[in-house]
Amino acid sequence: MRIGELARVAGTTPDTLRYYERLGLLPAPPRTAAGYRLYGESMVSRVRFIRKARRLGLSLGEIRSILGQRGRGELPCSSVLRFVEQHLEQIERQLAELTAARDALRRQLARWKRERTPERCLSAEYCSLIEELEVDGTLPAD
Repeated sequence: MRIGELARVAGTTPDTLRYYERLGLLPAPPRTAAGYRLYGESMVSRVRFIRKARRLGLSLGEIRSILGQRGRGELPCSSVLRFVEQHLEQIERQLAELTAARDALRRQLARWKRERTPERCLSAEYCSLIEELEVDGTLPAD
């Protein structure tokens, strides 16, 4: 099948398939005399695998590693577990940072609503709410 058909069947775009080929995620396919790429049916499952792995948060490098292991006859499940555990830890760190940022913004918003006065607003060059924040842009503690 040609690249457009593979893209349609696998749920992606021809540009993505070309990119995957450049990165080594897809082997270079044979070409017709006119230069069109010809993919075998096995590429549908490979592209779908790559898309599922991306949805899990795996990087293209990690996916290339998994495909390489499998291509050498190795079982990549241990690597997959390690990659997904690392991504989960990263997501949990990001959630903690976002939760802290949300809580700080809630406190700041409540403080602004309590302490805002017309005089402070009039005396500010732009907006006293923002101007009174710490120099480094962090929110003041309670």
